[in-house]
Amino acid sequence: DSASSSPFGSMRVPGLRSRKVRSLADVEGALRCVRENRHVSATALNERSSRSHCVLSLSFGGAGDCPGVLHIVDLAGSERTKISQAEGQQLKEANCINRSLSSLADVLYALGDVSITTHVPYRNSKLTYLLQDALGGVGCKTFLFAQVSPDPADAHESYSTLTFASRVASSVQKGR
Repeated sequence: DSASSSPFGSMRVPGLRSRKVRSLADVEGALRCVRENRHVSATALNERSSRSHCVLSLSFGGAGDCPGVLHIVDLAGSERTKISQAEGQQLKEANCINRSLSSLADVLYALGDVSITTHVPYRNSKLTYLLQDALGGVGCKTFLFAQVSPDPADAHESYSTLTFASRVASSVQKGR
């Protein structure tokens, strides 16, 4: 069914879809829907380049008003448009991806800065706004898995990914 508010808080997302799953067939149907709505496109670097982030949120019934929530987020990788040769719609998508990754980094760095009580800029992107309870909420745990390529031709991209992951890890470990 269509829903305008998230079961994970007050976040309102136009077109947000929520469905109850009670069986393996229900889960398979939901994952098929996710896969069908995932947008990928060929670039000069990757024949199946993600053109958006994908957020799959699972809410588990809990005692009282405290359900458990697991967010599985597949982040589209940052993209150097000069190298990927993105143009038109792909260029717009790449810019949006890069902006939201930058906003995510800003949020994580702000959460990691315990020396001052800094504003956490959750509202700078839809991704960070949607995930704010998971990123900085009470009792939340955040895990980051970085995918890198062993191909020497991808060394620069892999280095960039590992640098981002390292900076996030050091910020989050110090964080609030």
